[in-house]
Amino acid sequence: MSSYNIWVGSQLGTLKGVQFKDNLTFSYGDHNTTDKLPEILSMSWTDTNEKEICLGLQNGNVKHFSTDTCCYTTNWDGFAGKGQFTGLHHHDGCYIGCFDSGELYYNSEDSNLMKINTGGQTSKMTVNPLNPLLTATGGKQNNLKLWDLSKSKEAVFKAKNMPNDMLGLQVPVWITDIAIVPCTHQQPEIITVSKYHKVQIYDSRTQKRPVSVTELGNSPLLSIALVPNQRKIIVGDNKGTMTLFDLKTKRPIGNFKGCTGSIRSIVCHPSENVVAVCGLDRYLRIFDLKTRQPKYKFYLKSKLNSLLFHSQLFKQNKREHPTTESNDTDSDNSDVWDGLETIEDSLPKKVSNVVIVLPLYATTPSGIVL
Repeated sequence: MSSYNIWVGSQLGTLKGVQFKDNLTFSYGDHNTTDKLPEILSMSWTDTNEKEICLGLQNGNVKHFSTDTCCYTTNWDGFAGKGQFTGLHHHDGCYIGCFDSGELYYNSEDSNLMKINTGGQTSKMTVNPLNPLLTATGGKQNNLKLWDLSKSKEAVFKAKNMPNDMLGLQVPVWITDIAIVPCTHQQPEIITVSKYHKVQIYDSRTQKRPVSVTELGNSPLLSIALVPNQRKIIVGDNKGTMTLFDLKTKRPIGNFKGCTGSIRSIVCHPSENVVAVCGLDRYLRIFDLKTRQPKYKFYLKSKLNSLLFHSQLFKQNKREHPTTESNDTDSDNSDVWDGLETIEDSLPKKVSNVVIVLPLYATTPSGIVL
């Protein structure tokens, strides 16, 4: 059984395992093909045992990766050619997949592929952790909708846009990420972030318009994560700013320092006070939730899209004394460079402090003094 604490999906199509205890990372690619590997866009566990990862690829295929044997096991192409994944979930042997074209698919137990039109371009699909068949979608000019895949193809909740602005113009909508507060009933609380740097809170039990709208910063917000058992969320934008936001006061608490690129995925550990983040700066960073200070940092050599905590192994393999750098075993050539002979520079040393004395006067060939 592998001992990796976090699994990260990259834009190069490789799945990277990160081990904190020994400060190691390793990359796993599909060696059965010579073609360029499709980008990993979405990841989810197939069950609560966390022994298999479901990967949504750029070409629409779904691959399974075993964390016990560290190899790819199955390849499912039922979604092939549908578009780029904006969300993927595996539930009781069935797939729930959503694509940027606005098509939501559910592969039910009788192997029938149910298709739902979400109403336009879709940037994100999220499921209720306690009821995965309750699914939320949203995108560009495609407001929040809530679907119950066990009943019908009609949305059980359709959000209503904010009133027109002072010029009578429609308020633009571009949802980039969605978080559903875990619940067992059919009317959950939903939080969305948008390209227009807004955090919107919906209560589907009371009204269709958001109960709270907060502008956060000046940059497009791309990622959101719920802090377990707390009324807080963590929001990331396209410039590397990661903010802890209080849902009670509707105000930001503080920022996490260190991220330098667009943040693509934020995941909180279900029981430990840590949060992991990755993005286009190629770093995987783990922060302490209480102090908002960095604990670990790994350079993974490629742009990163998504990540998953291996919750049990994270508890077992935490390092006593965290470090900030990592050794990627798939391309570490430090021993080769250390063995090369150092050649000293043979060029003459630069002469400094040279004083040039100039005459106070000069004469021309005709004897005239200048």
